[in-house]
Amino acid sequence: ILQEAKFSERYVFSANLALVAVAAAVLSRTPRLWGESAPRGFQAAVAGVLALTLVAAAAVSFHRAGAFRDELAFSRQWVATSPGSPVAHLGVANNLATADPERALGHYEQALAVKPDYAEAYFNKANLLADLGQPAEALAAYRRAVEEKPALVAAWLNLGELELRGGRNEAAEAAFRGALARPEAAADQQAQARRGLAEVLLQAGRPAAAAEVLEEVVAAGGAAADTHFRLAALRAGLGNRAAAEASFRRGLELVPDDPTGNLGLGVLLLTSGRPAAAVEPLEVALRVRPRWLDAADALSAAYLAAGRRREAAELAGRGADFAREAGQESLAQRFEERRRLAGSAAGP
Repeated sequence: ILQEAKFSERYVFSANLALVAVAAAVLSRTPRLWGESAPRGFQAAVAGVLALTLVAAAAVSFHRAGAFRDELAFSRQWVATSPGSPVAHLGVANNLATADPERALGHYEQALAVKPDYAEAYFNKANLLADLGQPAEALAAYRRAVEEKPALVAAWLNLGELELRGGRNEAAEAAFRGALARPEAAADQQAQARRGLAEVLLQAGRPAAAAEVLEEVVAAGGAAADTHFRLAALRAGLGNRAAAEASFRRGLELVPDDPTGNLGLGVLLLTSGRPAAAVEPLEVALRVRPRWLDAADALSAAYLAAGRRREAAELAGRGADFAREAGQESLAQRFEERRRLAGSAAGP
């Protein structure tokens, strides 16, 4: 049985013994050969062979047990018995990536030395290099991975993300579009590529185009809450407040207590002249994050605009204290001014 088989040969020992036992039972009960029954000597011989086979199988299994302790041990044994297998070296590298990244890189190199067009090895090597803070080397490995295997959509996506973090928007856009061009891309991969493409377009000063791309993600179904919130922010910036509100509310249907979504909706309602409606989502945001200055700022303003002066004054006072603790004196002064406007005592 080859090492590349899905299951190891140690797990078929018992099945082999069963075949021997069945064959022996059939032979011992074949009248044409033995008459009524097999000679006792034959039965004893069969029993002895079975016993010896069982002992041998147990000994081999015990000897190999260490190689099956975990995936790393198995991969190391695989390398020891098949040093020319790139898959074996890849297995060792993947299992060493966290505990011993330098040795893992060595095994990736050995896999590539055996199979220079091994796209999966380039891809996993690139992931490790990116984690180690070596973006230039990671980019080179990602590019080689998609060159060797254009259908490796995950490599296109990671390449795009790394290019985007490096500020290389054109290269990032090309990578995300490369992922979208692949028929092998799963629905979640297509959504990831579109989100990345939208970020590229936004950084390029094209918010309307970015919104269109995110609308495609939403239209495809299954969009995460943060995608709805991102689209809502873009729509609000483009002046489409009704569509922005709808996007915030769709996201909050998925994650009702999300502080970012509730803050975004609250600020949108407040700046749209609807302070009473803004209070509820802003209260949720501040409840989830009690010392969030942005939420305290917006909610105290909503309280004041809605005529709830007592609550506005109390929250503005706490907000001023929080802002000073955070070293934000200008914000503390704004809270103080709001408290003054609300009145230090109770309102109606």
